[in-house]
Amino acid sequence: MFGRPMLAAGLLLVVATHAMPTERIETGLPQYLDRSIFKDANSSTSVCWKDSYGRGVGKVIHGCEEGLEKSGALCYPLCRDNYVGNGPVCWANCQTGYVDEGALCRKDGSIITYAKKSYGRGAGVPLGCAADEEEDAALCYPICKSGYYGVGPVCWESCIASHSVDSGAICCDTAEHCTQKIKDLCAGLPMAIAKAILGGDDMTSIVQAVIAAINAVLGYIMPTCNQLS
Repeated sequence: MFGRPMLAAGLLLVVATHAMPTERIETGLPQYLDRSIFKDANSSTSVCWKDSYGRGVGKVIHGCEEGLEKSGALCYPLCRDNYVGNGPVCWANCQTGYVDEGALCRKDGSIITYAKKSYGRGAGVPLGCAADEEEDAALCYPICKSGYYGVGPVCWESCIASHSVDSGAICCDTAEHCTQKIKDLCAGLPMAIAKAILGGDDMTSIVQAVIAAINAVLGYIMPTCNQLS
């Protein structure tokens, strides 16, 4: 009753040990599995991996556009000269010799006061990112270098002209090649393992499942797109 599980486990062990370029596969598998039955990982350049790099965890939106200033959690237009902003209101500075007491100015050492001049500057706009940053999901990240675009904390290489079909982490020369590659990457290894389990004690089926499993893993070995440009 342990036959099928053991065969499946053996398949997984072989894949984990030998899922490498074909030179390693040749030396590790039984002699009746020769090089010709494995896919050449570099034989096709119809699909390539996007290059990528991290750009940090991001910062909560914190800045204002040029010509605006932060007050609380909003951005407001700058006040005129000799005025200072507090939320949606610009208040005049107190005259020399007077103490600032909010909406009033009091003469130093006296009870003489006068009301500050003021004017409104609008309801304000939400905070954003600095000029050298970009916003993504309410977080600010450094702008990616030329030829790359940002998705959260990662900068991804833009697809090159010869592989202009964008499909997440890969670029393809045609939509059909993208669709087939995604199917192969997602289903190849699970299908091979399933075939091994269902193969029972049939060694031919097991060997074919091993081949299919290794070929599925080899499908992940592709050039990066910047190697093709």
